[in-house]
Amino acid sequence: MNYNLNFWLILVFFSTGILFGQSVEENCKYYPLHIGDEWHYKITEYTEGSDPEISFSDRYVTGDTVLQNGLKYFVINEDGQLVFERIDSLNLKVMKYEKNSCENDEKDIYSLDFNPDMQIQWIDCSGREWDVNYLSSGGIEDSSYIRLYSDMLDTRENHLDKGWGLSYAFTGEVNSVYKTLTSAVVAGRVWGTADIPKKNMIARKIKLFQNFPNPFNPVTNIAFSIPTKSNVRISIFDLSGKMIETVELNNLMPGTHTYQWNGEHYGSGIYFYRVKIGTQSETRKMVLLK
Repeated sequence: MNYNLNFWLILVFFSTGILFGQSVEENCKYYPLHIGDEWHYKITEYTEGSDPEISFSDRYVTGDTVLQNGLKYFVINEDGQLVFERIDSLNLKVMKYEKNSCENDEKDIYSLDFNPDMQIQWIDCSGREWDVNYLSSGGIEDSSYIRLYSDMLDTRENHLDKGWGLSYAFTGEVNSVYKTLTSAVVAGRVWGTADIPKKNMIARKIKLFQNFPNPFNPVTNIAFSIPTKSNVRISIFDLSGKMIETVELNNLMPGTHTYQWNGEHYGSGIYFYRVKIGTQSETRKMVLLK
């Protein structure tokens, strides 16, 4: 083994990191993910010949889980739908779990790799080319941010602010959509509107999400949102409608919760799970595949 060569390679790698003033930890600060984080956005959509339409979007990190590809993801409640994201610290990418997409059932949605001294290019797993620029100021609280820009068929632009994540997104040509961060709570820090709209986080009635993973073997997660402090009953049924398990969860606070069910004692097949509070209930189907 050529120890001298290895020494110089390590020295060059280390020196390059010092020169650029970067580290993996620093890069990951441009897309922070912690359980309890939340972001609130204003969406403005322009359609040719029509007045702009205004809507709002909310994201809440409610937990984490290991999915079927063996990787651990943060669980995010995004406008009532569950999405799964993780940071690939080796390749400096934000990865989103999506069945049958790109490789290993996930796709890269943002790059966290940048050179503070020059523009670099990133090609995502779909083949779309992006220009990646570092700007030392102009983000939230005048922070630095990463600007991702692509002009292929349509124009897309995303800003990732240090310490806060996605603050701005644009998609469009003739018709266009602007997404602007209005408030956020990240690692306990609050930015934006003083009255963070917690009411949007809590469903007006019970909401049951699709279990994840699905199909599963033998463990899956059942997520649900409740509007008030409640006693919750979760029941599992086989295909014939026979209740095979039930559990009571008492004094749960308003918000999103996750219950893990283990089907190791049951055979492959279709099962149903029901979540009930008071007179409200919702039921969904899941598949155990051994």
